[in-house]
Amino acid sequence: MPDERIPAPDPDGERFRSALEDLEREGADLSEEAIAKLEKTGERLREEAPGIDEGLDRGLAELEERARKARGEHEARKLREARRAESEAESYRGLGVGLTIAYVIIGVPILGAGVGWLLDRAASSSQWTAIGTVGGAAVGLALALAILNRASRN
Repeated sequence: MPDERIPAPDPDGERFRSALEDLEREGADLSEEAIAKLEKTGERLREEAPGIDEGLDRGLAELEERARKARGEHEARKLREARRAESEAESYRGLGVGLTIAYVIIGVPILGAGVGWLLDRAASSSQWTAIGTVGGAAVGLALALAILNRASRN
């Protein structure tokens, strides 16, 4: 997978000659010494090109391997975070159900006792507070069981 930004070797020197022609067309005044120096530099670079290509290939392979490892670590981290979030959501759901049941078991009998107390005050009797408390406890347990049943189905 060669990089298109890195030019391929030019064994015939075609690109070099083309570059010289472009410079002459643009009006550059190149002396024979400058052209000879450029030719020597080009020859030296052509000799070094195979080693440079191997180094680039090794570097590219190392870079691809590091990218693969980083991608794998990123995917593993995302999976761990998703599992943790799912676990937390389940925990919070259970906490919500538990608190709702606690409030129903405690709150409804207190509400029944309050209604019975009001009835006792209005009727000048003492039986309605007990009846309201027992009735509230029964309704509270029934509601708690209904909440547990609904939560276990979901």
